[in-house]
Amino acid sequence: MTLVLGLSELAPALALLEKFTSDRDIVPGLRHVWFTGSELRASTGVSGAIVGVSWSVPEPFALPAGRLTALVSSLHAQGHARVALEARETSFGITSEKFQASLPRYRPAEGEDLGPYVLRRPPAKNGRTALTPAWWADLSRALPCMSADETKAPLRGVRWAKTGALYATDTYRLTAVLPEKSARALPPGAGVLLPDHLLSRVGARRVGVTEACVEGDAALWLFAPDGAFYGTLIAGDFPEEGCATFVRQARRASAEGGTWVELPVAPVPLASVLERLLHFAEAPTYRLGGEARAGALRLFVGNEAGSAEEVLPATVRGPDVSFEVNGEYLREALLTVAPKFWIPGSAGGNAAYFASADGRVDHLVMLLRA
Repeated sequence: MTLVLGLSELAPALALLEKFTSDRDIVPGLRHVWFTGSELRASTGVSGAIVGVSWSVPEPFALPAGRLTALVSSLHAQGHARVALEARETSFGITSEKFQASLPRYRPAEGEDLGPYVLRRPPAKNGRTALTPAWWADLSRALPCMSADETKAPLRGVRWAKTGALYATDTYRLTAVLPEKSARALPPGAGVLLPDHLLSRVGARRVGVTEACVEGDAALWLFAPDGAFYGTLIAGDFPEEGCATFVRQARRASAEGGTWVELPVAPVPLASVLERLLHFAEAPTYRLGGEARAGALRLFVGNEAGSAEEVLPATVRGPDVSFEVNGEYLREALLTVAPKFWIPGSAGGNAAYFASADGRVDHLVMLLRA
């Protein structure tokens, strides 16, 4: 068996599938990309991908994902148009113009069951929820708040609530997104946590996902015109009601008291101002102080490594207020949610509140205690 494959199709498919491979020794087949029929497949064990291709193989085979992807990517970047894969008894020859190599052909060990992993079949088409690029764009507004803490598994994803709202929190920040009405989608059942291990591997390809469904209580499936992705659902309860309550409280408090601070988008280069101040802030809290007075916001950093401050023109509505916050979180919120925020002051509360201009994103950042 010899296959001559176009690199313009093979290279991006392998680059995606390599993210869905694993070095787990207990299931060696998870290190490989599987060629089966007119599909390429890979699995980490907890997540997997199926990519449809324009050609078909007469018999299934598997090759090491890392090395195959590196070879194909290099040849494609060099301008090669095609690669030939030639089946041998225990290996596959790989040739393209003057390049040639050989990779071992993987054969499952006796008792190695790949059915639940690489060879997993998607559920029936009934019960799928339609998704649009606009919905995915709204979901991306919640992604920065997903927790990366392995000890907080129920927070490692975006909660897709039964109302259609999207929530994410790492306990230091909270984002609530209500997708625009034309793109709003209701999740399967009473809601689902979209797991970070699946969202991060799908990456930018998620905007091409047009449908989603849940397989029992075990896995989430995402479907695109050229394939599918699946990921094991995370155990534990996301604090959806708590998130909704915090947002309601912030909205109410910001209307009744406290101080609103609005920074001009131009001519002040806000991103540059915050970046240079944060050169003086120390990880992990990146403590940044602020003082809002009539017409101005003073931001400052001071520690043993040095100090810096800058005064920005600002519209300040409410009493003078001082605060301390994680500067990285403040920068991200000002640049991606809105250049406007609320500080509770004597109104009570322990978080800065941001609301997007379109009214569909609420964002909270915990204030730091002295």
